[in-house]
Amino acid sequence: LPNANAGTADELTCNVLEVSLDGSNSDQGATITYTWTTTDGNIVSGNNTLNPTVNQPGTYILTVSNSANNCTSSSSILVDENVTPPNADAGPEQELTCSTTFLSLSGLNSSTGPDFSYEWTAVANGNIVGGGNTLSPVIDASGIYEIMVTNNITGCTSTDQVEVTQSTDVPN
Repeated sequence: LPNANAGTADELTCNVLEVSLDGSNSDQGATITYTWTTTDGNIVSGNNTLNPTVNQPGTYILTVSNSANNCTSSSSILVDENVTPPNADAGPEQELTCSTTFLSLSGLNSSTGPDFSYEWTAVANGNIVGGGNTLSPVIDASGIYEIMVTNNITGCTSTDQVEVTQSTDVPN
């Protein structure tokens, strides 16, 4: 029997949309042919090579055939996918007043840890004074603010918005 070895596979993520499979530890030679198949994935190209490109999670089967003796053997590999978005929570609505002219927004219920980054933007009016890449930026104007949370490992993102109003209860 020819040796079939489907190898190991990288994980598909929001950043990694295609991966190359590696059957290079299988037998090679003039009488050896390769066929990759799948019932639940997708082979983009190279299904008759040692290194096909795939773009869907699933089980991929490498069949190695030796035309000199008509023997075949197979090996399979599971390609996983991690496209889970992080949690984005811009916090509760808040209000600026005559005595409260600066506020800290609260993205503290968002995904946290060293693998996550944050970007706040003022999407309608508003003004971010500082901390736009933290969970608690300081603002000084009413408007709609949006936090974008990025998982730096997978590249997956999520957004959420919060509205900050301005009190109109000014004494006459």
